[in-house]
Amino acid sequence: MVQLGITDDTYTVNADGLSTWRSFVKSYLNNATSFSHHPLLDEMKNYLENKKSKSSVIKNLEWLGIFGNEKLPLSNATPAKLLQHLLEQKWKMESTDKDMVVMHHQFIFQKNKQRKKVFSTLVLKGENQIHTAMAKTVGLPLAIGAVLMLKGKIKQHGVLIPTNESIYQPVLQELEKMGIVFKEEIM
Repeated sequence: MVQLGITDDTYTVNADGLSTWRSFVKSYLNNATSFSHHPLLDEMKNYLENKKSKSSVIKNLEWLGIFGNEKLPLSNATPAKLLQHLLEQKWKMESTDKDMVVMHHQFIFQKNKQRKKVFSTLVLKGENQIHTAMAKTVGLPLAIGAVLMLKGKIKQHGVLIPTNESIYQPVLQELEKMGIVFKEEIM
């Protein structure tokens, strides 16, 4: 999608003649494949010819519905907005869905002439469609930081990155109380 230009947000798509997902995607493939006259699915397969996992990519694109004749949901929108709309519909969490955030970092450093590795891992499962792991890992640190600022425990003001220990330590402590904690292993 990125290579074809379908994620571009710098111009508006002229909806004339591009009324379906099929015609929309075909217009990008035609630009990429010198106006091929093959069926759309074959054009996409040809475009992906040297790409790994071609079959899984095609299967996922078919699932999205971009080869179908469903009407485009927006008129005079950017390609990125059209794609965003489609993905929001297809990837919408159902009431029984739960998300999960998995983060794994590996740091290698040398201290006192000894090489060390630190593995830092977080696995957090969402509770439901509203109380998601993503909401907890994104929203809670921000909310905790705001509360700490209001209580005067964080003295700095303005737009800050949390690389200062006086900012990240109290936030991490509050997150740990909520069960959101990285487990570290040093080797």
